[in-house]
Amino acid sequence: MNDMKGIKVYIDPKIEEEFRKTAMKIFGYGKGSLSKAAEQAFKKWIQEYSSNLETISIPEDPIYEIRGQLEGITLTSVELQHKAREYRVGNP
Repeated sequence: MNDMKGIKVYIDPKIEEEFRKTAMKIFGYGKGSLSKAAEQAFKKWIQEYSSNLETISIPEDPIYEIRGQLEGITLTSVELQHKAREYRVGNP
């Protein structure tokens, strides 16, 4: 007996429709096609990102790590948000 688990995700309707069409074309129009396709997609995603996680060092106490880094900043939180937006857009 196959002990499978369920997972519910919410995605863009266009992606969902394309995923269904592609899964049916690849695995047929029978029961389990979407599950097979989703499992392959999850495995591929895990393989792609798990290797990146090995290079990342996550501190035990992230708050301790960043404490004091903004103490010299005189801008308000709103001003900092505007500055951050400027950097993201490319107008620092």
